Parts: sequence; structure tokens; C-alpha cells
Amino acid sequence: MFQAVSIFLRLNSLFAGVYLTQGMMVSPDRASAIIHDIIDSGGKQADVPANHRPS
Repeated sequence: MFQAVSIFLRLNSLFAGVYLTQGMMVSPDRASAIIHDIIDSGGKQADVPANHRPS
């Protein structure tokens, strides 16, 4: 679980740069939902980019 969160935080940092350059930030609520999705799935989705995961 902690590994999944750590992977997410690294991905989030990467995507944050992309979102900033594109002018579209992920809302804190959305980011929180993604974190909970990853934790609930036991980290199985940690390798799926947040912007490709079905909402």
C-alpha cells in the first residue's frame, strides 16, 4: 500500500508538470479519489497514468 502511494506521488509529480504546461490542473478531490482508487486496488493500477483511468 505504501509503495503504491509512493509510486502515485512520483507519477503525480510527473503529471503535475504536464498539467501545468497544458493549463489543466487536477482538482484536489480528483487527486484524492485517484489515491483511494490505487489504495483500494492494492496498487494494481499504480502503473496506469491517471489521465487514462476511466472516471
